[in-house]
Amino acid sequence: MTAYASVDTAKNALRYGALDYLIKPFDHKDVIDIVEKGVAKRREQLKTRLEIERLHIATSELSKKVDDARRNIESHYASTVKALLATIDAKDQYTRGHSERVARFSAFLAEKTGFQHDKILSLEQAALIHDIGKIGVEGHILKKPGSLDSCEFDEIRKHPMIGAKIITSVDFLQDMKPIILCHHERFDGSGFPDGIKGSAIPLSARIVAVADAVDAMLCDRPYRPAMALDHVKEELTLMAGKQFDPEIVSVVINSGLLECYSGIFDFQHS
Repeated sequence: MTAYASVDTAKNALRYGALDYLIKPFDHKDVIDIVEKGVAKRREQLKTRLEIERLHIATSELSKKVDDARRNIESHYASTVKALLATIDAKDQYTRGHSERVARFSAFLAEKTGFQHDKILSLEQAALIHDIGKIGVEGHILKKPGSLDSCEFDEIRKHPMIGAKIITSVDFLQDMKPIILCHHERFDGSGFPDGIKGSAIPLSARIVAVADAVDAMLCDRPYRPAMALDHVKEELTLMAGKQFDPEIVSVVINSGLLECYSGIFDFQHS
């Protein structure tokens, strides 16, 4: 309230938070109207504050529900992968532990190749079930101690397609399909099931292909004993550009990753 109305006093009043501006003389009804307006504004402010607090509580509860749902999905995901692994191991005792080791080595190799953290985790999970299609291969073929004949090898060649088909109806496993389907493709195009080559093969599948072969060479197999580390290096070098991506082979040999990996596991008793 002022008897000296001016632009400056009006500006200062509003700057200091005044609700309205009265010039003397004024009617008492004007004061009542302004006070009622001020009380209504205060009530609205309190209502807004309470609404904000309610929304904050609701958001926190929703966030908790989202976190619980995510953990539930991850738990079911892990259980599904473990069940698939157990099925593979039950079918072929010589692959017991193989999938876990290939997954570990694939993750190491992906990190050296420059994969981001989330991509490494995704690749590692896919590598865990890269051989899931062996569920559809006759056990006597998987366990045969000698060389496979042409018909038996044709059956083995089907396991990438069988694996891809197995996960087709599981939505959260679809990102794994390229690795399951392509881990036996060869860099020169002579692999299976589709004979694609070079960069047409997904990088993740090229990484798993090397990890898969390294683990197989370092382990006793039904048809041969485990290879020495130097022999594995020679084989990788020989097949670079043919079976394997030469850049990935170079990373394996020159990074010391192979020595580190071979020291983690007791391959003589795999």
